[in-house]
Amino acid sequence: MLEGIILIIVGLLQLFLGRRLFWLFVGLSGFLLGFTLAGRLLPDQSNLIQLLIGLLLGLAFGGLAIALQRPMAAVAGFIALGGVGSLIASAANMGTTAQLVGFVILGLIGAYVIFTYYDWGVITISALNGASAVLSGLSLIVSYDLWLALLLGIGLAIAGVVFQGRDYRGTVAATV
Repeated sequence: MLEGIILIIVGLLQLFLGRRLFWLFVGLSGFLLGFTLAGRLLPDQSNLIQLLIGLLLGLAFGGLAIALQRPMAAVAGFIALGGVGSLIASAANMGTTAQLVGFVILGLIGAYVIFTYYDWGVITISALNGASAVLSGLSLIVSYDLWLALLLGIGLAIAGVVFQGRDYRGTVAATV
């Protein structure tokens, strides 16, 4: 239950503040990576260990984002969109190999999109990753149909892009 609440909070922050607080997007991507990996690699440990590993990685990513903005954005894009790919493969009941392939393929796309179309790339990928984290958190608290999750995820992602994009209207040509 605690893990679900944490994922929902982190997802909402990324969904609506991903570009405005860029370092937070990068830090939260690091947090989600550490939190998720700790849960999978150390399943017998308490949620506190999982939380601490996530916080340490998140702080490291957030700190590096201040000094290395564009490279760390690409790293966060890799992790964020890769996580979405892994979640899609997992929701479709595919095996671990398919989840890894989904992570790598969408991760590479995420890094490319952010590195090439910086502002709108961060907005779009942080919204997708935020929606993904919210859905992951909700699935740990309540059970719901896969189609409902898909519709909710699309709706959340669109809401996140619209909310964040209102600050960046007309800047697409500047980033291309």
